[in-house]
Amino acid sequence: ALAARGGSVEKGAFKSPVEDFYLTNPIARASAVMAECSKLASGQLLTAAE
Repeated sequence: ALAARGGSVEKGAFKSPVEDFYLTNPIARASAVMAECSKLASGQLLTAAE
């Protein structure tokens, strides 16, 4: 399987292919709570004191 495949490891940092963890499936994308979590995580949602 994969262990038998050859190749080399790059020296760059690992990067997750998931851009927004909170919106990874249709149920999460339909959720107002998950939309708020996504905005909070990305810094798009400011609190009233700011």
